[in-house]
Amino acid sequence: MTEDRDVAHFDRWSSHYDRSILQRFFFGPIQEATITEAALVSHDPKAVLDVGCGTGQLLRRLANRYPDAELVGVDPSPGMIRQAQLASAPYRHIEFLNTSAEKLPFPDGHFDLVVTTLSFHHWSDQQDGLREIRRVLHDSGVFVLTDVLAAGWFRRFIARMGQFHAPDVLDETLAAERLHTILRVSVPWPRQVKVTLARAVT
Repeated sequence: MTEDRDVAHFDRWSSHYDRSILQRFFFGPIQEATITEAALVSHDPKAVLDVGCGTGQLLRRLANRYPDAELVGVDPSPGMIRQAQLASAPYRHIEFLNTSAEKLPFPDGHFDLVVTTLSFHHWSDQQDGLREIRRVLHDSGVFVLTDVLAAGWFRRFIARMGQFHAPDVLDETLAAERLHTILRVSVPWPRQVKVTLARAVT
């Protein structure tokens, strides 16, 4: 799918996205697994960025864990950002911006923790997006990428849904932008969704 088609799809979905049954059985558990793994290596981040934040559910969960942190979400879908702003109004330390991974309007080294959950395969230019993430990530920061990792027939089967990688290819892609994989775990279900933790290297 093209980026424009993806954005249009999520704009249409945005008004009822949070009411989808997928939140309980798919998105919610995956977000919790992402937060759990991130907390193991990023104990007290001062600034957190969620790339492809959707309606901001992950950031609202993070707000309870990191009440003093600056929390920022970006998403290319205007509809998703509108819903995120409405749902997150009680949280004064969460901000949302309508932009993509490839165009992050933040200073170098600003974030201690950057996360992205089930959005990487939608990025129009994954390498440019990772380059931007490394730029805005502090030199001691952590990047947590949660997405489907697959090889062989399964990867070919889901290729129409986006750009997916085998684990070793993702590691090489991250390393090219000075992001070193330190841990990878599967979410409880489905096992093809992996949480990859990478540390910034200089």
